[in-house]
Amino acid sequence: MPATNATTAKKAVIDLLKTFAVPAGSLEGVDVRYSGRGPMGAKTVYAGGWHFDQRPAVAETPGLLVNEDLLLVLVIKVVQRPACDPEITDLLADGITSAVAVILKANPKLAGGLSFVGIPQGDGDYMFGADETVSTHALQVRIGSTFGWG
Repeated sequence: MPATNATTAKKAVIDLLKTFAVPAGSLEGVDVRYSGRGPMGAKTVYAGGWHFDQRPAVAETPGLLVNEDLLLVLVIKVVQRPACDPEITDLLADGITSAVAVILKANPKLAGGLSFVGIPQGDGDYMFGADETVSTHALQVRIGSTFGWG
């Protein structure tokens, strides 16, 4: 057994989002992937880093059955070529961010016995040059689970 559900959670969230990245889906035209490695589309969602906290689920067997709170970073990246006003890419990233939040809220039970709990915080920024404008949003997605190890 792994010591954390982080990898399972990343896969579960990305697999769920991929089901909406289809024609007529709420993430149509978005490249949804496990990592940010390799060439990306103009609109991309991928899983980044994570942080977890664990506590015993029952006092009688500390460490064998744990409740885990995981913060998983989901990155939304929008690239516009040629370069444009950052407001345009920020608004496109906002739309994807909203769609991701709605999908997770509507589907809180994830594969592997995991549960979407909320999006307690996030970050965003943009950069631009002569050839392109890029907006990036990073959401901290809270995932809860109970599992045994040891």
